Amino acid sequence: MTPTASRLPGLRHVVVALAAALTLSMFTTGAVDVAGTARPAAADAGPVVDDYPYRGQSSGVDPWNYYKGQCTSFVAWRLNDRLGIDFTNRYKGQHFSNANTWDDAARRAGLTVSGTPRAGAVAQTDAGSFGHVAWVARVNTNGTVLIEEYNWATPSGYGTRTVPASSFRYIYFGNPPAPAPDRPAESVNGDRFEDLVAVDANDVMWMYPGRSAGTFGGAVRVGSGWIDNYNRVAVGDSNGDGFADLFATATDGVLWYWHNDAKGGFSSGTQVGQGWKAVQWFTVADVNGDDKADILAKVGDYLNLYVGTGRGQFAEPRRVGTGWNQVSRFAAGDADGDGDADIWGTKSDGTLLFWKGNGQGGFSAPVVVGGGWQGVREFAVLDVDGDRRADIVGVKASDSTLIRWSGDGDGTFAAPVQIGHGWSTHRLASH
Repeated sequence: MTPTASRLPGLRHVVVALAAALTLSMFTTGAVDVAGTARPAAADAGPVVDDYPYRGQSSGVDPWNYYKGQCTSFVAWRLNDRLGIDFTNRYKGQHFSNANTWDDAARRAGLTVSGTPRAGAVAQTDAGSFGHVAWVARVNTNGTVLIEEYNWATPSGYGTRTVPASSFRYIYFGNPPAPAPDRPAESVNGDRFEDLVAVDANDVMWMYPGRSAGTFGGAVRVGSGWIDNYNRVAVGDSNGDGFADLFATATDGVLWYWHNDAKGGFSSGTQVGQGWKAVQWFTVADVNGDDKADILAKVGDYLNLYVGTGRGQFAEPRRVGTGWNQVSRFAAGDADGDGDADIWGTKSDGTLLFWKGNGQGGFSAPVVVGGGWQGVREFAVLDVDGDRRADIVGVKASDSTLIRWSGDGDGTFAAPVQIGHGWSTHRLASH
């Protein structure tokens, strides 16, 4: 992708519409309800980012008396930078040495070593010749942890993994930093409920705020000028501030970005990529759990991932899937509250497929989780009710009613519920 500095006219600031463009209602339609259990929000320990000051270096000794580029050097940096602890290889008079001796040295230093993870702790294992240590970035609600590390998959390089909590023991060096605000990545107004964005036949974009009951509040006008200029619109939080931003591809193949100012408006459009004419479908979601929106794009038979780097910018694409010619449309969201995105897509025969994300840009083989979706004109994936399990909201083709399928936390959904009508002229933004 090639960022540029050109701009489109700015979006109008959000104005509350006194009369909603659509009538919202709620009643149940038939199907078997497979109820799930709500889960608490995951805890985290600050931004997931490679801020190590010696990245790219693999020789020499750091200020904490470890070799640069090693897992021990990275974790020593995190303890100093994130927790404000004056940690060195001789912390509290103990020789911490290689990673496989950190647990023993920690106990001698009077620190707690536990099998229970927490954000801001050090994950430690004796496995391998020298052991391994990593930084616990997030404790997920499904028994896994997101770790940041050096010198694991990439020699002397940075990486993240989502692994079972039982993979490590955990050293508590101090109180973890305050968790990030408990706000989802697709909330336009910054609350914990994700919002639905749609463009009507009059070329006006509207935002419908999510509510705890799984319905939407009154329409909020966002701006006009969308139908003639853009063929795809998507929503996602590009910089982890809790307020979802807007992305769109123009008919000339340019990718545009509008930053949410957290005050009820958006910045002027910024061109952040080109050559998107070849993209047949795309969705925005946090694929790797770093709180920055990524893009999943279908080009022919391939699925490409553009990892977000913040403020609407993306790394070069890499292929993460094949066989996508069979998928007519798709959207992504976090099915189970583990912090990274999963994918749902439909085939022409109406089959609904689910791909479980691994937090590193990879996905499982597709699993069939539904049928009859040829009767759904379009859909978006978002957590409407704030329970940390992605739901699907779609428009029924036969009568243009708005339907919600509440997520069960494993890629499947409860019974469909009608939550609105009169959606014949609206195009949903893909989440």
